Amino acid sequence: MRKRITKAVLTFILCLGMLAGCGSKISADESTVFVQKDGSVVSVDVEEFDSNTYDEQGLKDYVEQTVSEYNEQNGKNQVKFKKLSVKDGKAELTMEYATAADYRKLNGIDFFAGTLAEALAAGYSFDCEFASVKDGSPVEVCDTGEFINDSSYKVVIIKGNTNLQVKGEIAYISTVNTKLLDGSTVSIKEGNALLGSENDTQNTDGTEAVSTEISGTEMTTETMSTELEGSVSEDDLLEAAGEEETPVFQFDEEDESDQKEGSEFSQVYTYIIYQ
Repeated sequence: MRKRITKAVLTFILCLGMLAGCGSKISADESTVFVQKDGSVVSVDVEEFDSNTYDEQGLKDYVEQTVSEYNEQNGKNQVKFKKLSVKDGKAELTMEYATAADYRKLNGIDFFAGTLAEALAAGYSFDCEFASVKDGSPVEVCDTGEFINDSSYKVVIIKGNTNLQVKGEIAYISTVNTKLLDGSTVSIKEGNALLGSENDTQNTDGTEAVSTEISGTEMTTETMSTELEGSVSEDDLLEAAGEEETPVFQFDEEDESDQKEGSEFSQVYTYIIYQ
């Protein structure tokens, strides 16, 4: 089953949740995945909610149905729907997963939490740039040999854009699209640069801007021909104007926009090594 709750929810949900039964409060101002000591996972998803466009009860019914179907196929209480509410243009959702595998299967996002040995056995290669971390700040680029054979470390691996918090102190982290918020929390987002500002990763010598300048004399007949071939006729415009657009939840359908910057999806793996 590939009914991804994040596909329907992460685009417009604000979350502030409490993990029932463990006595600890989990909250966030931005979408965050919490990895607990016992291997369970809590997701806190944060977004705006337009009640004029989306139906709160319809979303709640969908989430409850999806969780129920997942548990019927994978075991009782593997996933728990904890909370969903809407107030002042914000929506709140909290989900609890028994294991990292449950989070991965239900949300369709590559996700792993366990030991380094388990990660290697699962096929994760650790073939990216890493930096050592001390007191919540990156220190310097390092080689995987500093930690890969140390059994005292755990690792979380995710291919997604979100904040992620572990129960422990981060010791090493992959550098692409990451930023440390504190000693146990990472922001994963396109454009983040662990060892420098976002501008450091971009071309700043001005050559890119110069190369993209196009004068009016550079317009070719080939370009004009392409524009004409893709033009819209008057009949097409009249037909489109007569169609009424109604917001519809496309919960089970893949969407190319998931891969765009700012979505929950990422093109690279993030590795978080901690104790």
